Amino acid sequence: MISIQHLTHTLSRFVLPLPESVVPAMMPNPLFAIRLINRATGEPHKVAGIPLTVFSHDPDETAADLMRNRDARNWATAVEPVAARGGAA
Repeated sequence: MISIQHLTHTLSRFVLPLPESVVPAMMPNPLFAIRLINRATGEPHKVAGIPLTVFSHDPDETAADLMRNRDARNWATAVEPVAARGGAA
């Protein structure tokens, strides 16, 4: 992942320097798929036979929410970037 400072520095060579407050608004907000994984089976948790998948732009917070009140010895989370339309993530 590219830091805001690196992006601002790179852009400043080609265009007028942008305030750091503007750069995040220009960057796409990546989407992630977060799954709750049963450590005993290695399989995702299922609800009515369908794997539970939560989509979020903040995977750390979402993973923490999924793990709330769960024993970390029995559960884990898997985070995967979701490909953008017409291209890879």
